[in-house]
Amino acid sequence: MFTAIALSASLSALSPAVRADVECLSVFSFIAGEDAKEADRSGAVGGLLYYLGRIKAREPDLALNELLVELVQSQEFLDSLPSHGLRCAGEMAATGEALSALGEAMSKVAEANGPRS
Repeated sequence: MFTAIALSASLSALSPAVRADVECLSVFSFIAGEDAKEADRSGAVGGLLYYLGRIKAREPDLALNELLVELVQSQEFLDSLPSHGLRCAGEMAATGEALSALGEAMSKVAEANGPRS
């Protein structure tokens, strides 16, 4: 699924921010899994792309395959999957609100400047 081999890492070696993003990537991977309903899968793809982009921006050569396998083999992570899901969904909702606010601000600027020819 994810191919990044250059930098092998362990979850314990990650910064808290990158680890949190890897956890969210895993959450959305579960949601988008084979048994997912199409509506769930569509929404999860957005989450996958969002968190993959965040991870790649911070650690472009991170070995995600290894990290995701390590993560989903952790019973502690699996037991806390619902709380991770709520956190990740909250982060995405906040980002969506920020994007909406940006769009509104851009619309006001466009209206104030009038039509361009």
